[in-house]
Amino acid sequence: MGILAGVEYWAQADSGALNKEWSARVERIAKLVGTVPGVTTDITIPKTGNSYPTLTVQWDEQKFGLTIDQCAEHLRAGEPRIEVLTNNNPSLVPAVSGREPRPKANHLQIISMTLQDGEDLVVGNSLRRILNKARKQMA
Repeated sequence: MGILAGVEYWAQADSGALNKEWSARVERIAKLVGTVPGVTTDITIPKTGNSYPTLTVQWDEQKFGLTIDQCAEHLRAGEPRIEVLTNNNPSLVPAVSGREPRPKANHLQIISMTLQDGEDLVVGNSLRRILNKARKQMA
């Protein structure tokens, strides 16, 4: 019954409206973390696999004194627990990761379709707080 409900939902879903909603979520996160000096963001839609707007967040790990993996650990240990994609914590779901090779440089990614209403603000604020704290401690 669950599979049937899923098929019926996706057959009738407005994919344009969903993509607009998903894009808005990662755009809000990008704006929040983009206020931290030295942090860059990029929103892309993968060309293979499921085409969900995906936010990539990067910073100079040496200048921040915080690696991508340490940041992911802080997010995971927080309340609420937040999971992000990194080279050490990649999605093992082929529909998410697609067939594109993962870049050699480590990066932190957030996939928009996994976020529910309001979670973008929780993720963005948590990530901004962690990055700001690291940056200030290195100053």
